[in-house]
Amino acid sequence: MNPDLVKVLLFILGVLLVIIGGVSINALCQPDPYHKKITAFSLAVVAVFLGIQVSQVWEVFKDFEASVKANNIYANPNNINALVIGGCVYSVIALVILSKAWDGKPQQDDRTTLLEFVRKEIRNRLHSMDMEHRQAPVVARYVDRKVSQIPEFWFQGKKQNLPPDKSMAEVFNDYTDKKLLILGAPGSGKTTALLTLASQLRDEAEQDKSKPIPIVLELSSWQPPEKIPDWIAMQLKAKYLLSVATCHDFLKAGEFILLFDGLDELKDQQEQCIQAINEFRSIRGYAAQQLVVCSRIGDYTQASEAGQELNIEAEYLLLPLSDEEIEDYLTYPKTQPQKPSPLWEAIEQDPDGFLELARQPLLLGLMRKTYEVKTGESVQLPIETNITEADKTQYRERCQENLLRDYVAHQLSETHDNKGYSRQQTEHYLRWLAKNLKRQTTTEFLLENMQPSWLEAKQRFWYRLVTGLTLGLTVGLSFGLTVGLIYGLIAGLTVGLSGGLDKIDTYEVLNLNLSAINIKRFLEGLIEGLIKGPILGLILGLIFSLSAGLIGESIFGLIVDLIYGLIAGLILGLIAGLILGLTIGLILGLQGNLRLKEKPNQGIWSSGRNAIILTGLSLPFTFAFFVLFYLTANQSINWSDMAIKSLGTSFLLLGISLGGGAAFIQHFVLRFFLGLGGQIPRDYVGFLQYAQERDLVLQNGGSFRFYHDLLREYLAGG
Repeated sequence: MNPDLVKVLLFILGVLLVIIGGVSINALCQPDPYHKKITAFSLAVVAVFLGIQVSQVWEVFKDFEASVKANNIYANPNNINALVIGGCVYSVIALVILSKAWDGKPQQDDRTTLLEFVRKEIRNRLHSMDMEHRQAPVVARYVDRKVSQIPEFWFQGKKQNLPPDKSMAEVFNDYTDKKLLILGAPGSGKTTALLTLASQLRDEAEQDKSKPIPIVLELSSWQPPEKIPDWIAMQLKAKYLLSVATCHDFLKAGEFILLFDGLDELKDQQEQCIQAINEFRSIRGYAAQQLVVCSRIGDYTQASEAGQELNIEAEYLLLPLSDEEIEDYLTYPKTQPQKPSPLWEAIEQDPDGFLELARQPLLLGLMRKTYEVKTGESVQLPIETNITEADKTQYRERCQENLLRDYVAHQLSETHDNKGYSRQQTEHYLRWLAKNLKRQTTTEFLLENMQPSWLEAKQRFWYRLVTGLTLGLTVGLSFGLTVGLIYGLIAGLTVGLSGGLDKIDTYEVLNLNLSAINIKRFLEGLIEGLIKGPILGLILGLIFSLSAGLIGESIFGLIVDLIYGLIAGLILGLIAGLILGLTIGLILGLQGNLRLKEKPNQGIWSSGRNAIILTGLSLPFTFAFFVLFYLTANQSINWSDMAIKSLGTSFLLLGISLGGGAAFIQHFVLRFFLGLGGQIPRDYVGFLQYAQERDLVLQNGGSFRFYHDLLREYLAGG
């Protein structure tokens, strides 16, 4: 028996026992049930006992030969083997038990943070809509928190008369079974109503901790056969970086009021989504989930006639504006009430087209901004005459397309600082974005969500080539200027050209507060390393020993090489498994939860920063691995060479593969080729903010969306 190898194994076992003891003691301090405390206490006692045995064996090696002569039981090879094997098996089992038993209920800090994020999101969206100037009729109905002017509210199939002093939240709480369906025509103010309700429910949740948190989600991103709870978890992970496990905990605890917008955006999949929502509410534990769904009335009516209806008995029906409301809005402020609005006079002359469009607040606001002229001047609308009854629907669609076309032209033609973008360039960039959002079935755009699939087919080869070369060059240089660079470029090209870089996954949140480390994720990462490390070691040991044995001339030599190869592989696997497990566990444990994207492209810049941080954090572990590897192999240590290898390994495994470094490089290579192909401008954030100044897109923190879905649909169709 090689004493150096035994010391290495004892060191590994000692580290594991210390981790188990520390986690068990930490678990005893948690407000958990007594059976969990008893389990943690038992594991701690066994860990202490084994730790004492390890220390006794370690003492034996100070004078091993004398201990053998004295018949010391701790010098018996069989006892040492039993201790090492039994201790490692116990360690893995104990870590699995502790990771499974760790409580995952929502913490109050998570609720407080999430509530703050929701408050900011709703405030930003309502503010970005600037309803005072764009949707005055909607303001009259919702911003004053009154619902008296909403003509119809139905519950259980009966029309209800609401008191005039009730807010939308009060109606939701007092006049429904905490489930509501908001219906209206395109541009009628459904999303405004939904956000207003969310704002009021958020205020209630801030004042009363027992109240659930309103969560606004876009149904357009749902894809069959995705389960609604899983879809919710993925949406909140993308929006707030809330972990999937924490989201499910919140759902099961009834901590959410779900507000789903854009059911009609699903088009052909709308009926499947309705069925999925109904199935979600039939799942045990989710039946009492509070829910609000928004949809265009025409699309929902079609689904209803096909036999697919939401199991929701309360309906909010947003009716069109009356002639009096339209005229009143267009003559406001009434500086000369005796003279009617020229725009109203023009609209009134087209009852089948523009007048029908003007009954929807959004479109009325666009008309005022696009066609309004000074008093005394006439308004020229693109009106058609002699419209037959059969052609009325198509005519209204043509009027809507003309309105949206003229609105875009007006916003880009009036005197303003165009930031160097021509009207044609701006429309081209916006149409490209609208088409890709449609292709991705989403309404919200984050720069970090752009993927290589957005490239044209002929661009993808060059993207893969350049990305592979860039990653290979970056990683290769960290291993050295000669061998490392060559192998890095070869590996990068292989991965890139094989399509291994066609998905960009960011690593956005890193919590450097060690006192707040996620114990559950830390243990799961450690277990993964302890299991995979020895398996990989055995495989590599088998391969190398067979290779060496087959070169020899005798079967006996092959068997000897095989035995030694497996032993060496197992030992090195344990070393690598411990270090890899500690590294992965530390990364998973430090991976934060909940972060609001407040700046454009925040996810990519965070990934680049975290890649550097994780490289530095993992460097001591990789350095320790190479030291133990050289000691086990009885090789001399070249400290400078070892430092280079440690840096390269840390950067490759943690900075690039797990820490977001690859995403950082991929994103900017993708942006380079999209810019080269003329799909996007060089300064994409600056362009989107310019489009916001022209009221073509809206910015909400780090995300962008078109001014309205109707505008997005118009641009995507061009």
